[in-house]
Parts: sequence; structure tokens; C-alpha cells
Amino acid sequence: MGQFENTIRLFEDMASAISAKYLANVKIMTVRQGGRPDFDDLMTQLKQLEQELTKTGVSFVEEYKPENSSKEDITTSLKEIIQKTIESFIKQL
Repeated sequence: MGQFENTIRLFEDMASAISAKYLANVKIMTVRQGGRPDFDDLMTQLKQLEQELTKTGVSFVEEYKPENSSKEDITTSLKEIIQKTIESFIKQL
């Protein structure tokens, strides 16, 4: 497995961990409030998730040293992972 694939897998793992953290936050909010958090609270969690994923993705792109692929390739792949992670997060709400 090459550097590109390793970078993608590492980011997928980090994105999953970040998403799990925000899902746990929503569960904690649910327990504290005795019911499902309101829409604004959920949107705040979603926005924070998106910001953290984007910040982490930018870090990966900045540190990535292309061998057989370009920065555009890694950027496109990370954007797809971010989108899928966010969609998965929303489905789990």
C-alpha cells in the first residue's frame, strides 16, 4: 500500500473518531435534557463536526508530499470522506 492509500485510510479513521465524538456529545445532551436535543443544538454539533473535519483535512493536505498522485487527488478524496462522514452523522441523529 502506498503513501496515498495510507493517508486516505488514516484520514478515514480520524474522521470516524471525530464523528463518534460528536455523536457521543449528542447522546450526552439527550441524557441531560431528558429528550432529544432541539434542532439548533443539533445544527451546532453538525457545524462543529464539519469545521473539525475540514481543519483536519487541510492539515493532511498541507503535510502530504505527493509521490504518484497530486495534491488535487488527495484533496478530492478527503472532501469525499468528509461528505460521507457528515452524511453518516446526520443519519445517526
